[in-house]
Amino acid sequence: MTGLAAIMWNSRLVPPGCAEMAWKSVSIVVSASPQRIWQVYSQLTWQDWDLDIRTMSAASGIREGAAAHITMKDGKTHVATFKSVSENERFSYTAPLPGGALLQATHSLEQLGTGATRVTHTFDIDGGVLIGRLYRWLTRDYVQHGLDTNTAALKELVEQ
Repeated sequence: MTGLAAIMWNSRLVPPGCAEMAWKSVSIVVSASPQRIWQVYSQLTWQDWDLDIRTMSAASGIREGAAAHITMKDGKTHVATFKSVSENERFSYTAPLPGGALLQATHSLEQLGTGATRVTHTFDIDGGVLIGRLYRWLTRDYVQHGLDTNTAALKELVEQ
């Protein structure tokens, strides 16, 4: 396999013998408790630290099955559904993308016992062999840059 097909196929390689990993991820150590970070997540004003979001609202907060309406700065809108919610520890959400793909994001908090918390944000896109790989290939640099920048902005906000 060569050219574009090889790049798309190899955009998500899993080393032999390893479990499949998240497509894009960033971890950062924050000088704040998981409770403080969860408080910032729960305010649902993610536009304060996620520089790609214009507005966000969720009538039920971060709760299992609750929907959040997100408008991006480029005008695109998404409805994300929260799942796997464990207060002060982790939550995930999914959001449908055009073409039948599905964005899957997980935000997790690990208390380090030193007054610090490891914050990990991961993103993946599921959409089968063709659509999922195409999305991952087309957005790979943009998504990683956003994860890096926005997680650093969250760190700055919660450490104030």
